[in-house]
Amino acid sequence: MTGAAPRADEDRDEDRVRGRRGAPARRRRRGAGMTGAGRAASWAARLWRGAVWYLRELSGEARYDHYVERMRREHPDRTPLGEREFLRERERHEREHPNTSCCC
Repeated sequence: MTGAAPRADEDRDEDRVRGRRGAPARRRRRGAGMTGAGRAASWAARLWRGAVWYLRELSGEARYDHYVERMRREHPDRTPLGEREFLRERERHEREHPNTSCCC
């Protein structure tokens, strides 16, 4: 029978693949279409980005970026300090308030 309608279970399988009728759509695994070298490069890039993020957070280099994000979020009407001004203000504050960042 060439014009026969598909069975009900075939409809469900097709719907699941296409994500229709509330059925969960199937997801592709991350890197499913990559070659071995592509996966290795992707993994190395993620590792590098994570290491750079960690070192910037650990060294305090990202403090100004966090300050700018917070100013834009909480005080959109005010302009944030420049990076040099921010660093000067932070050093002044640390001189006037020693050991406030320590847990001791």
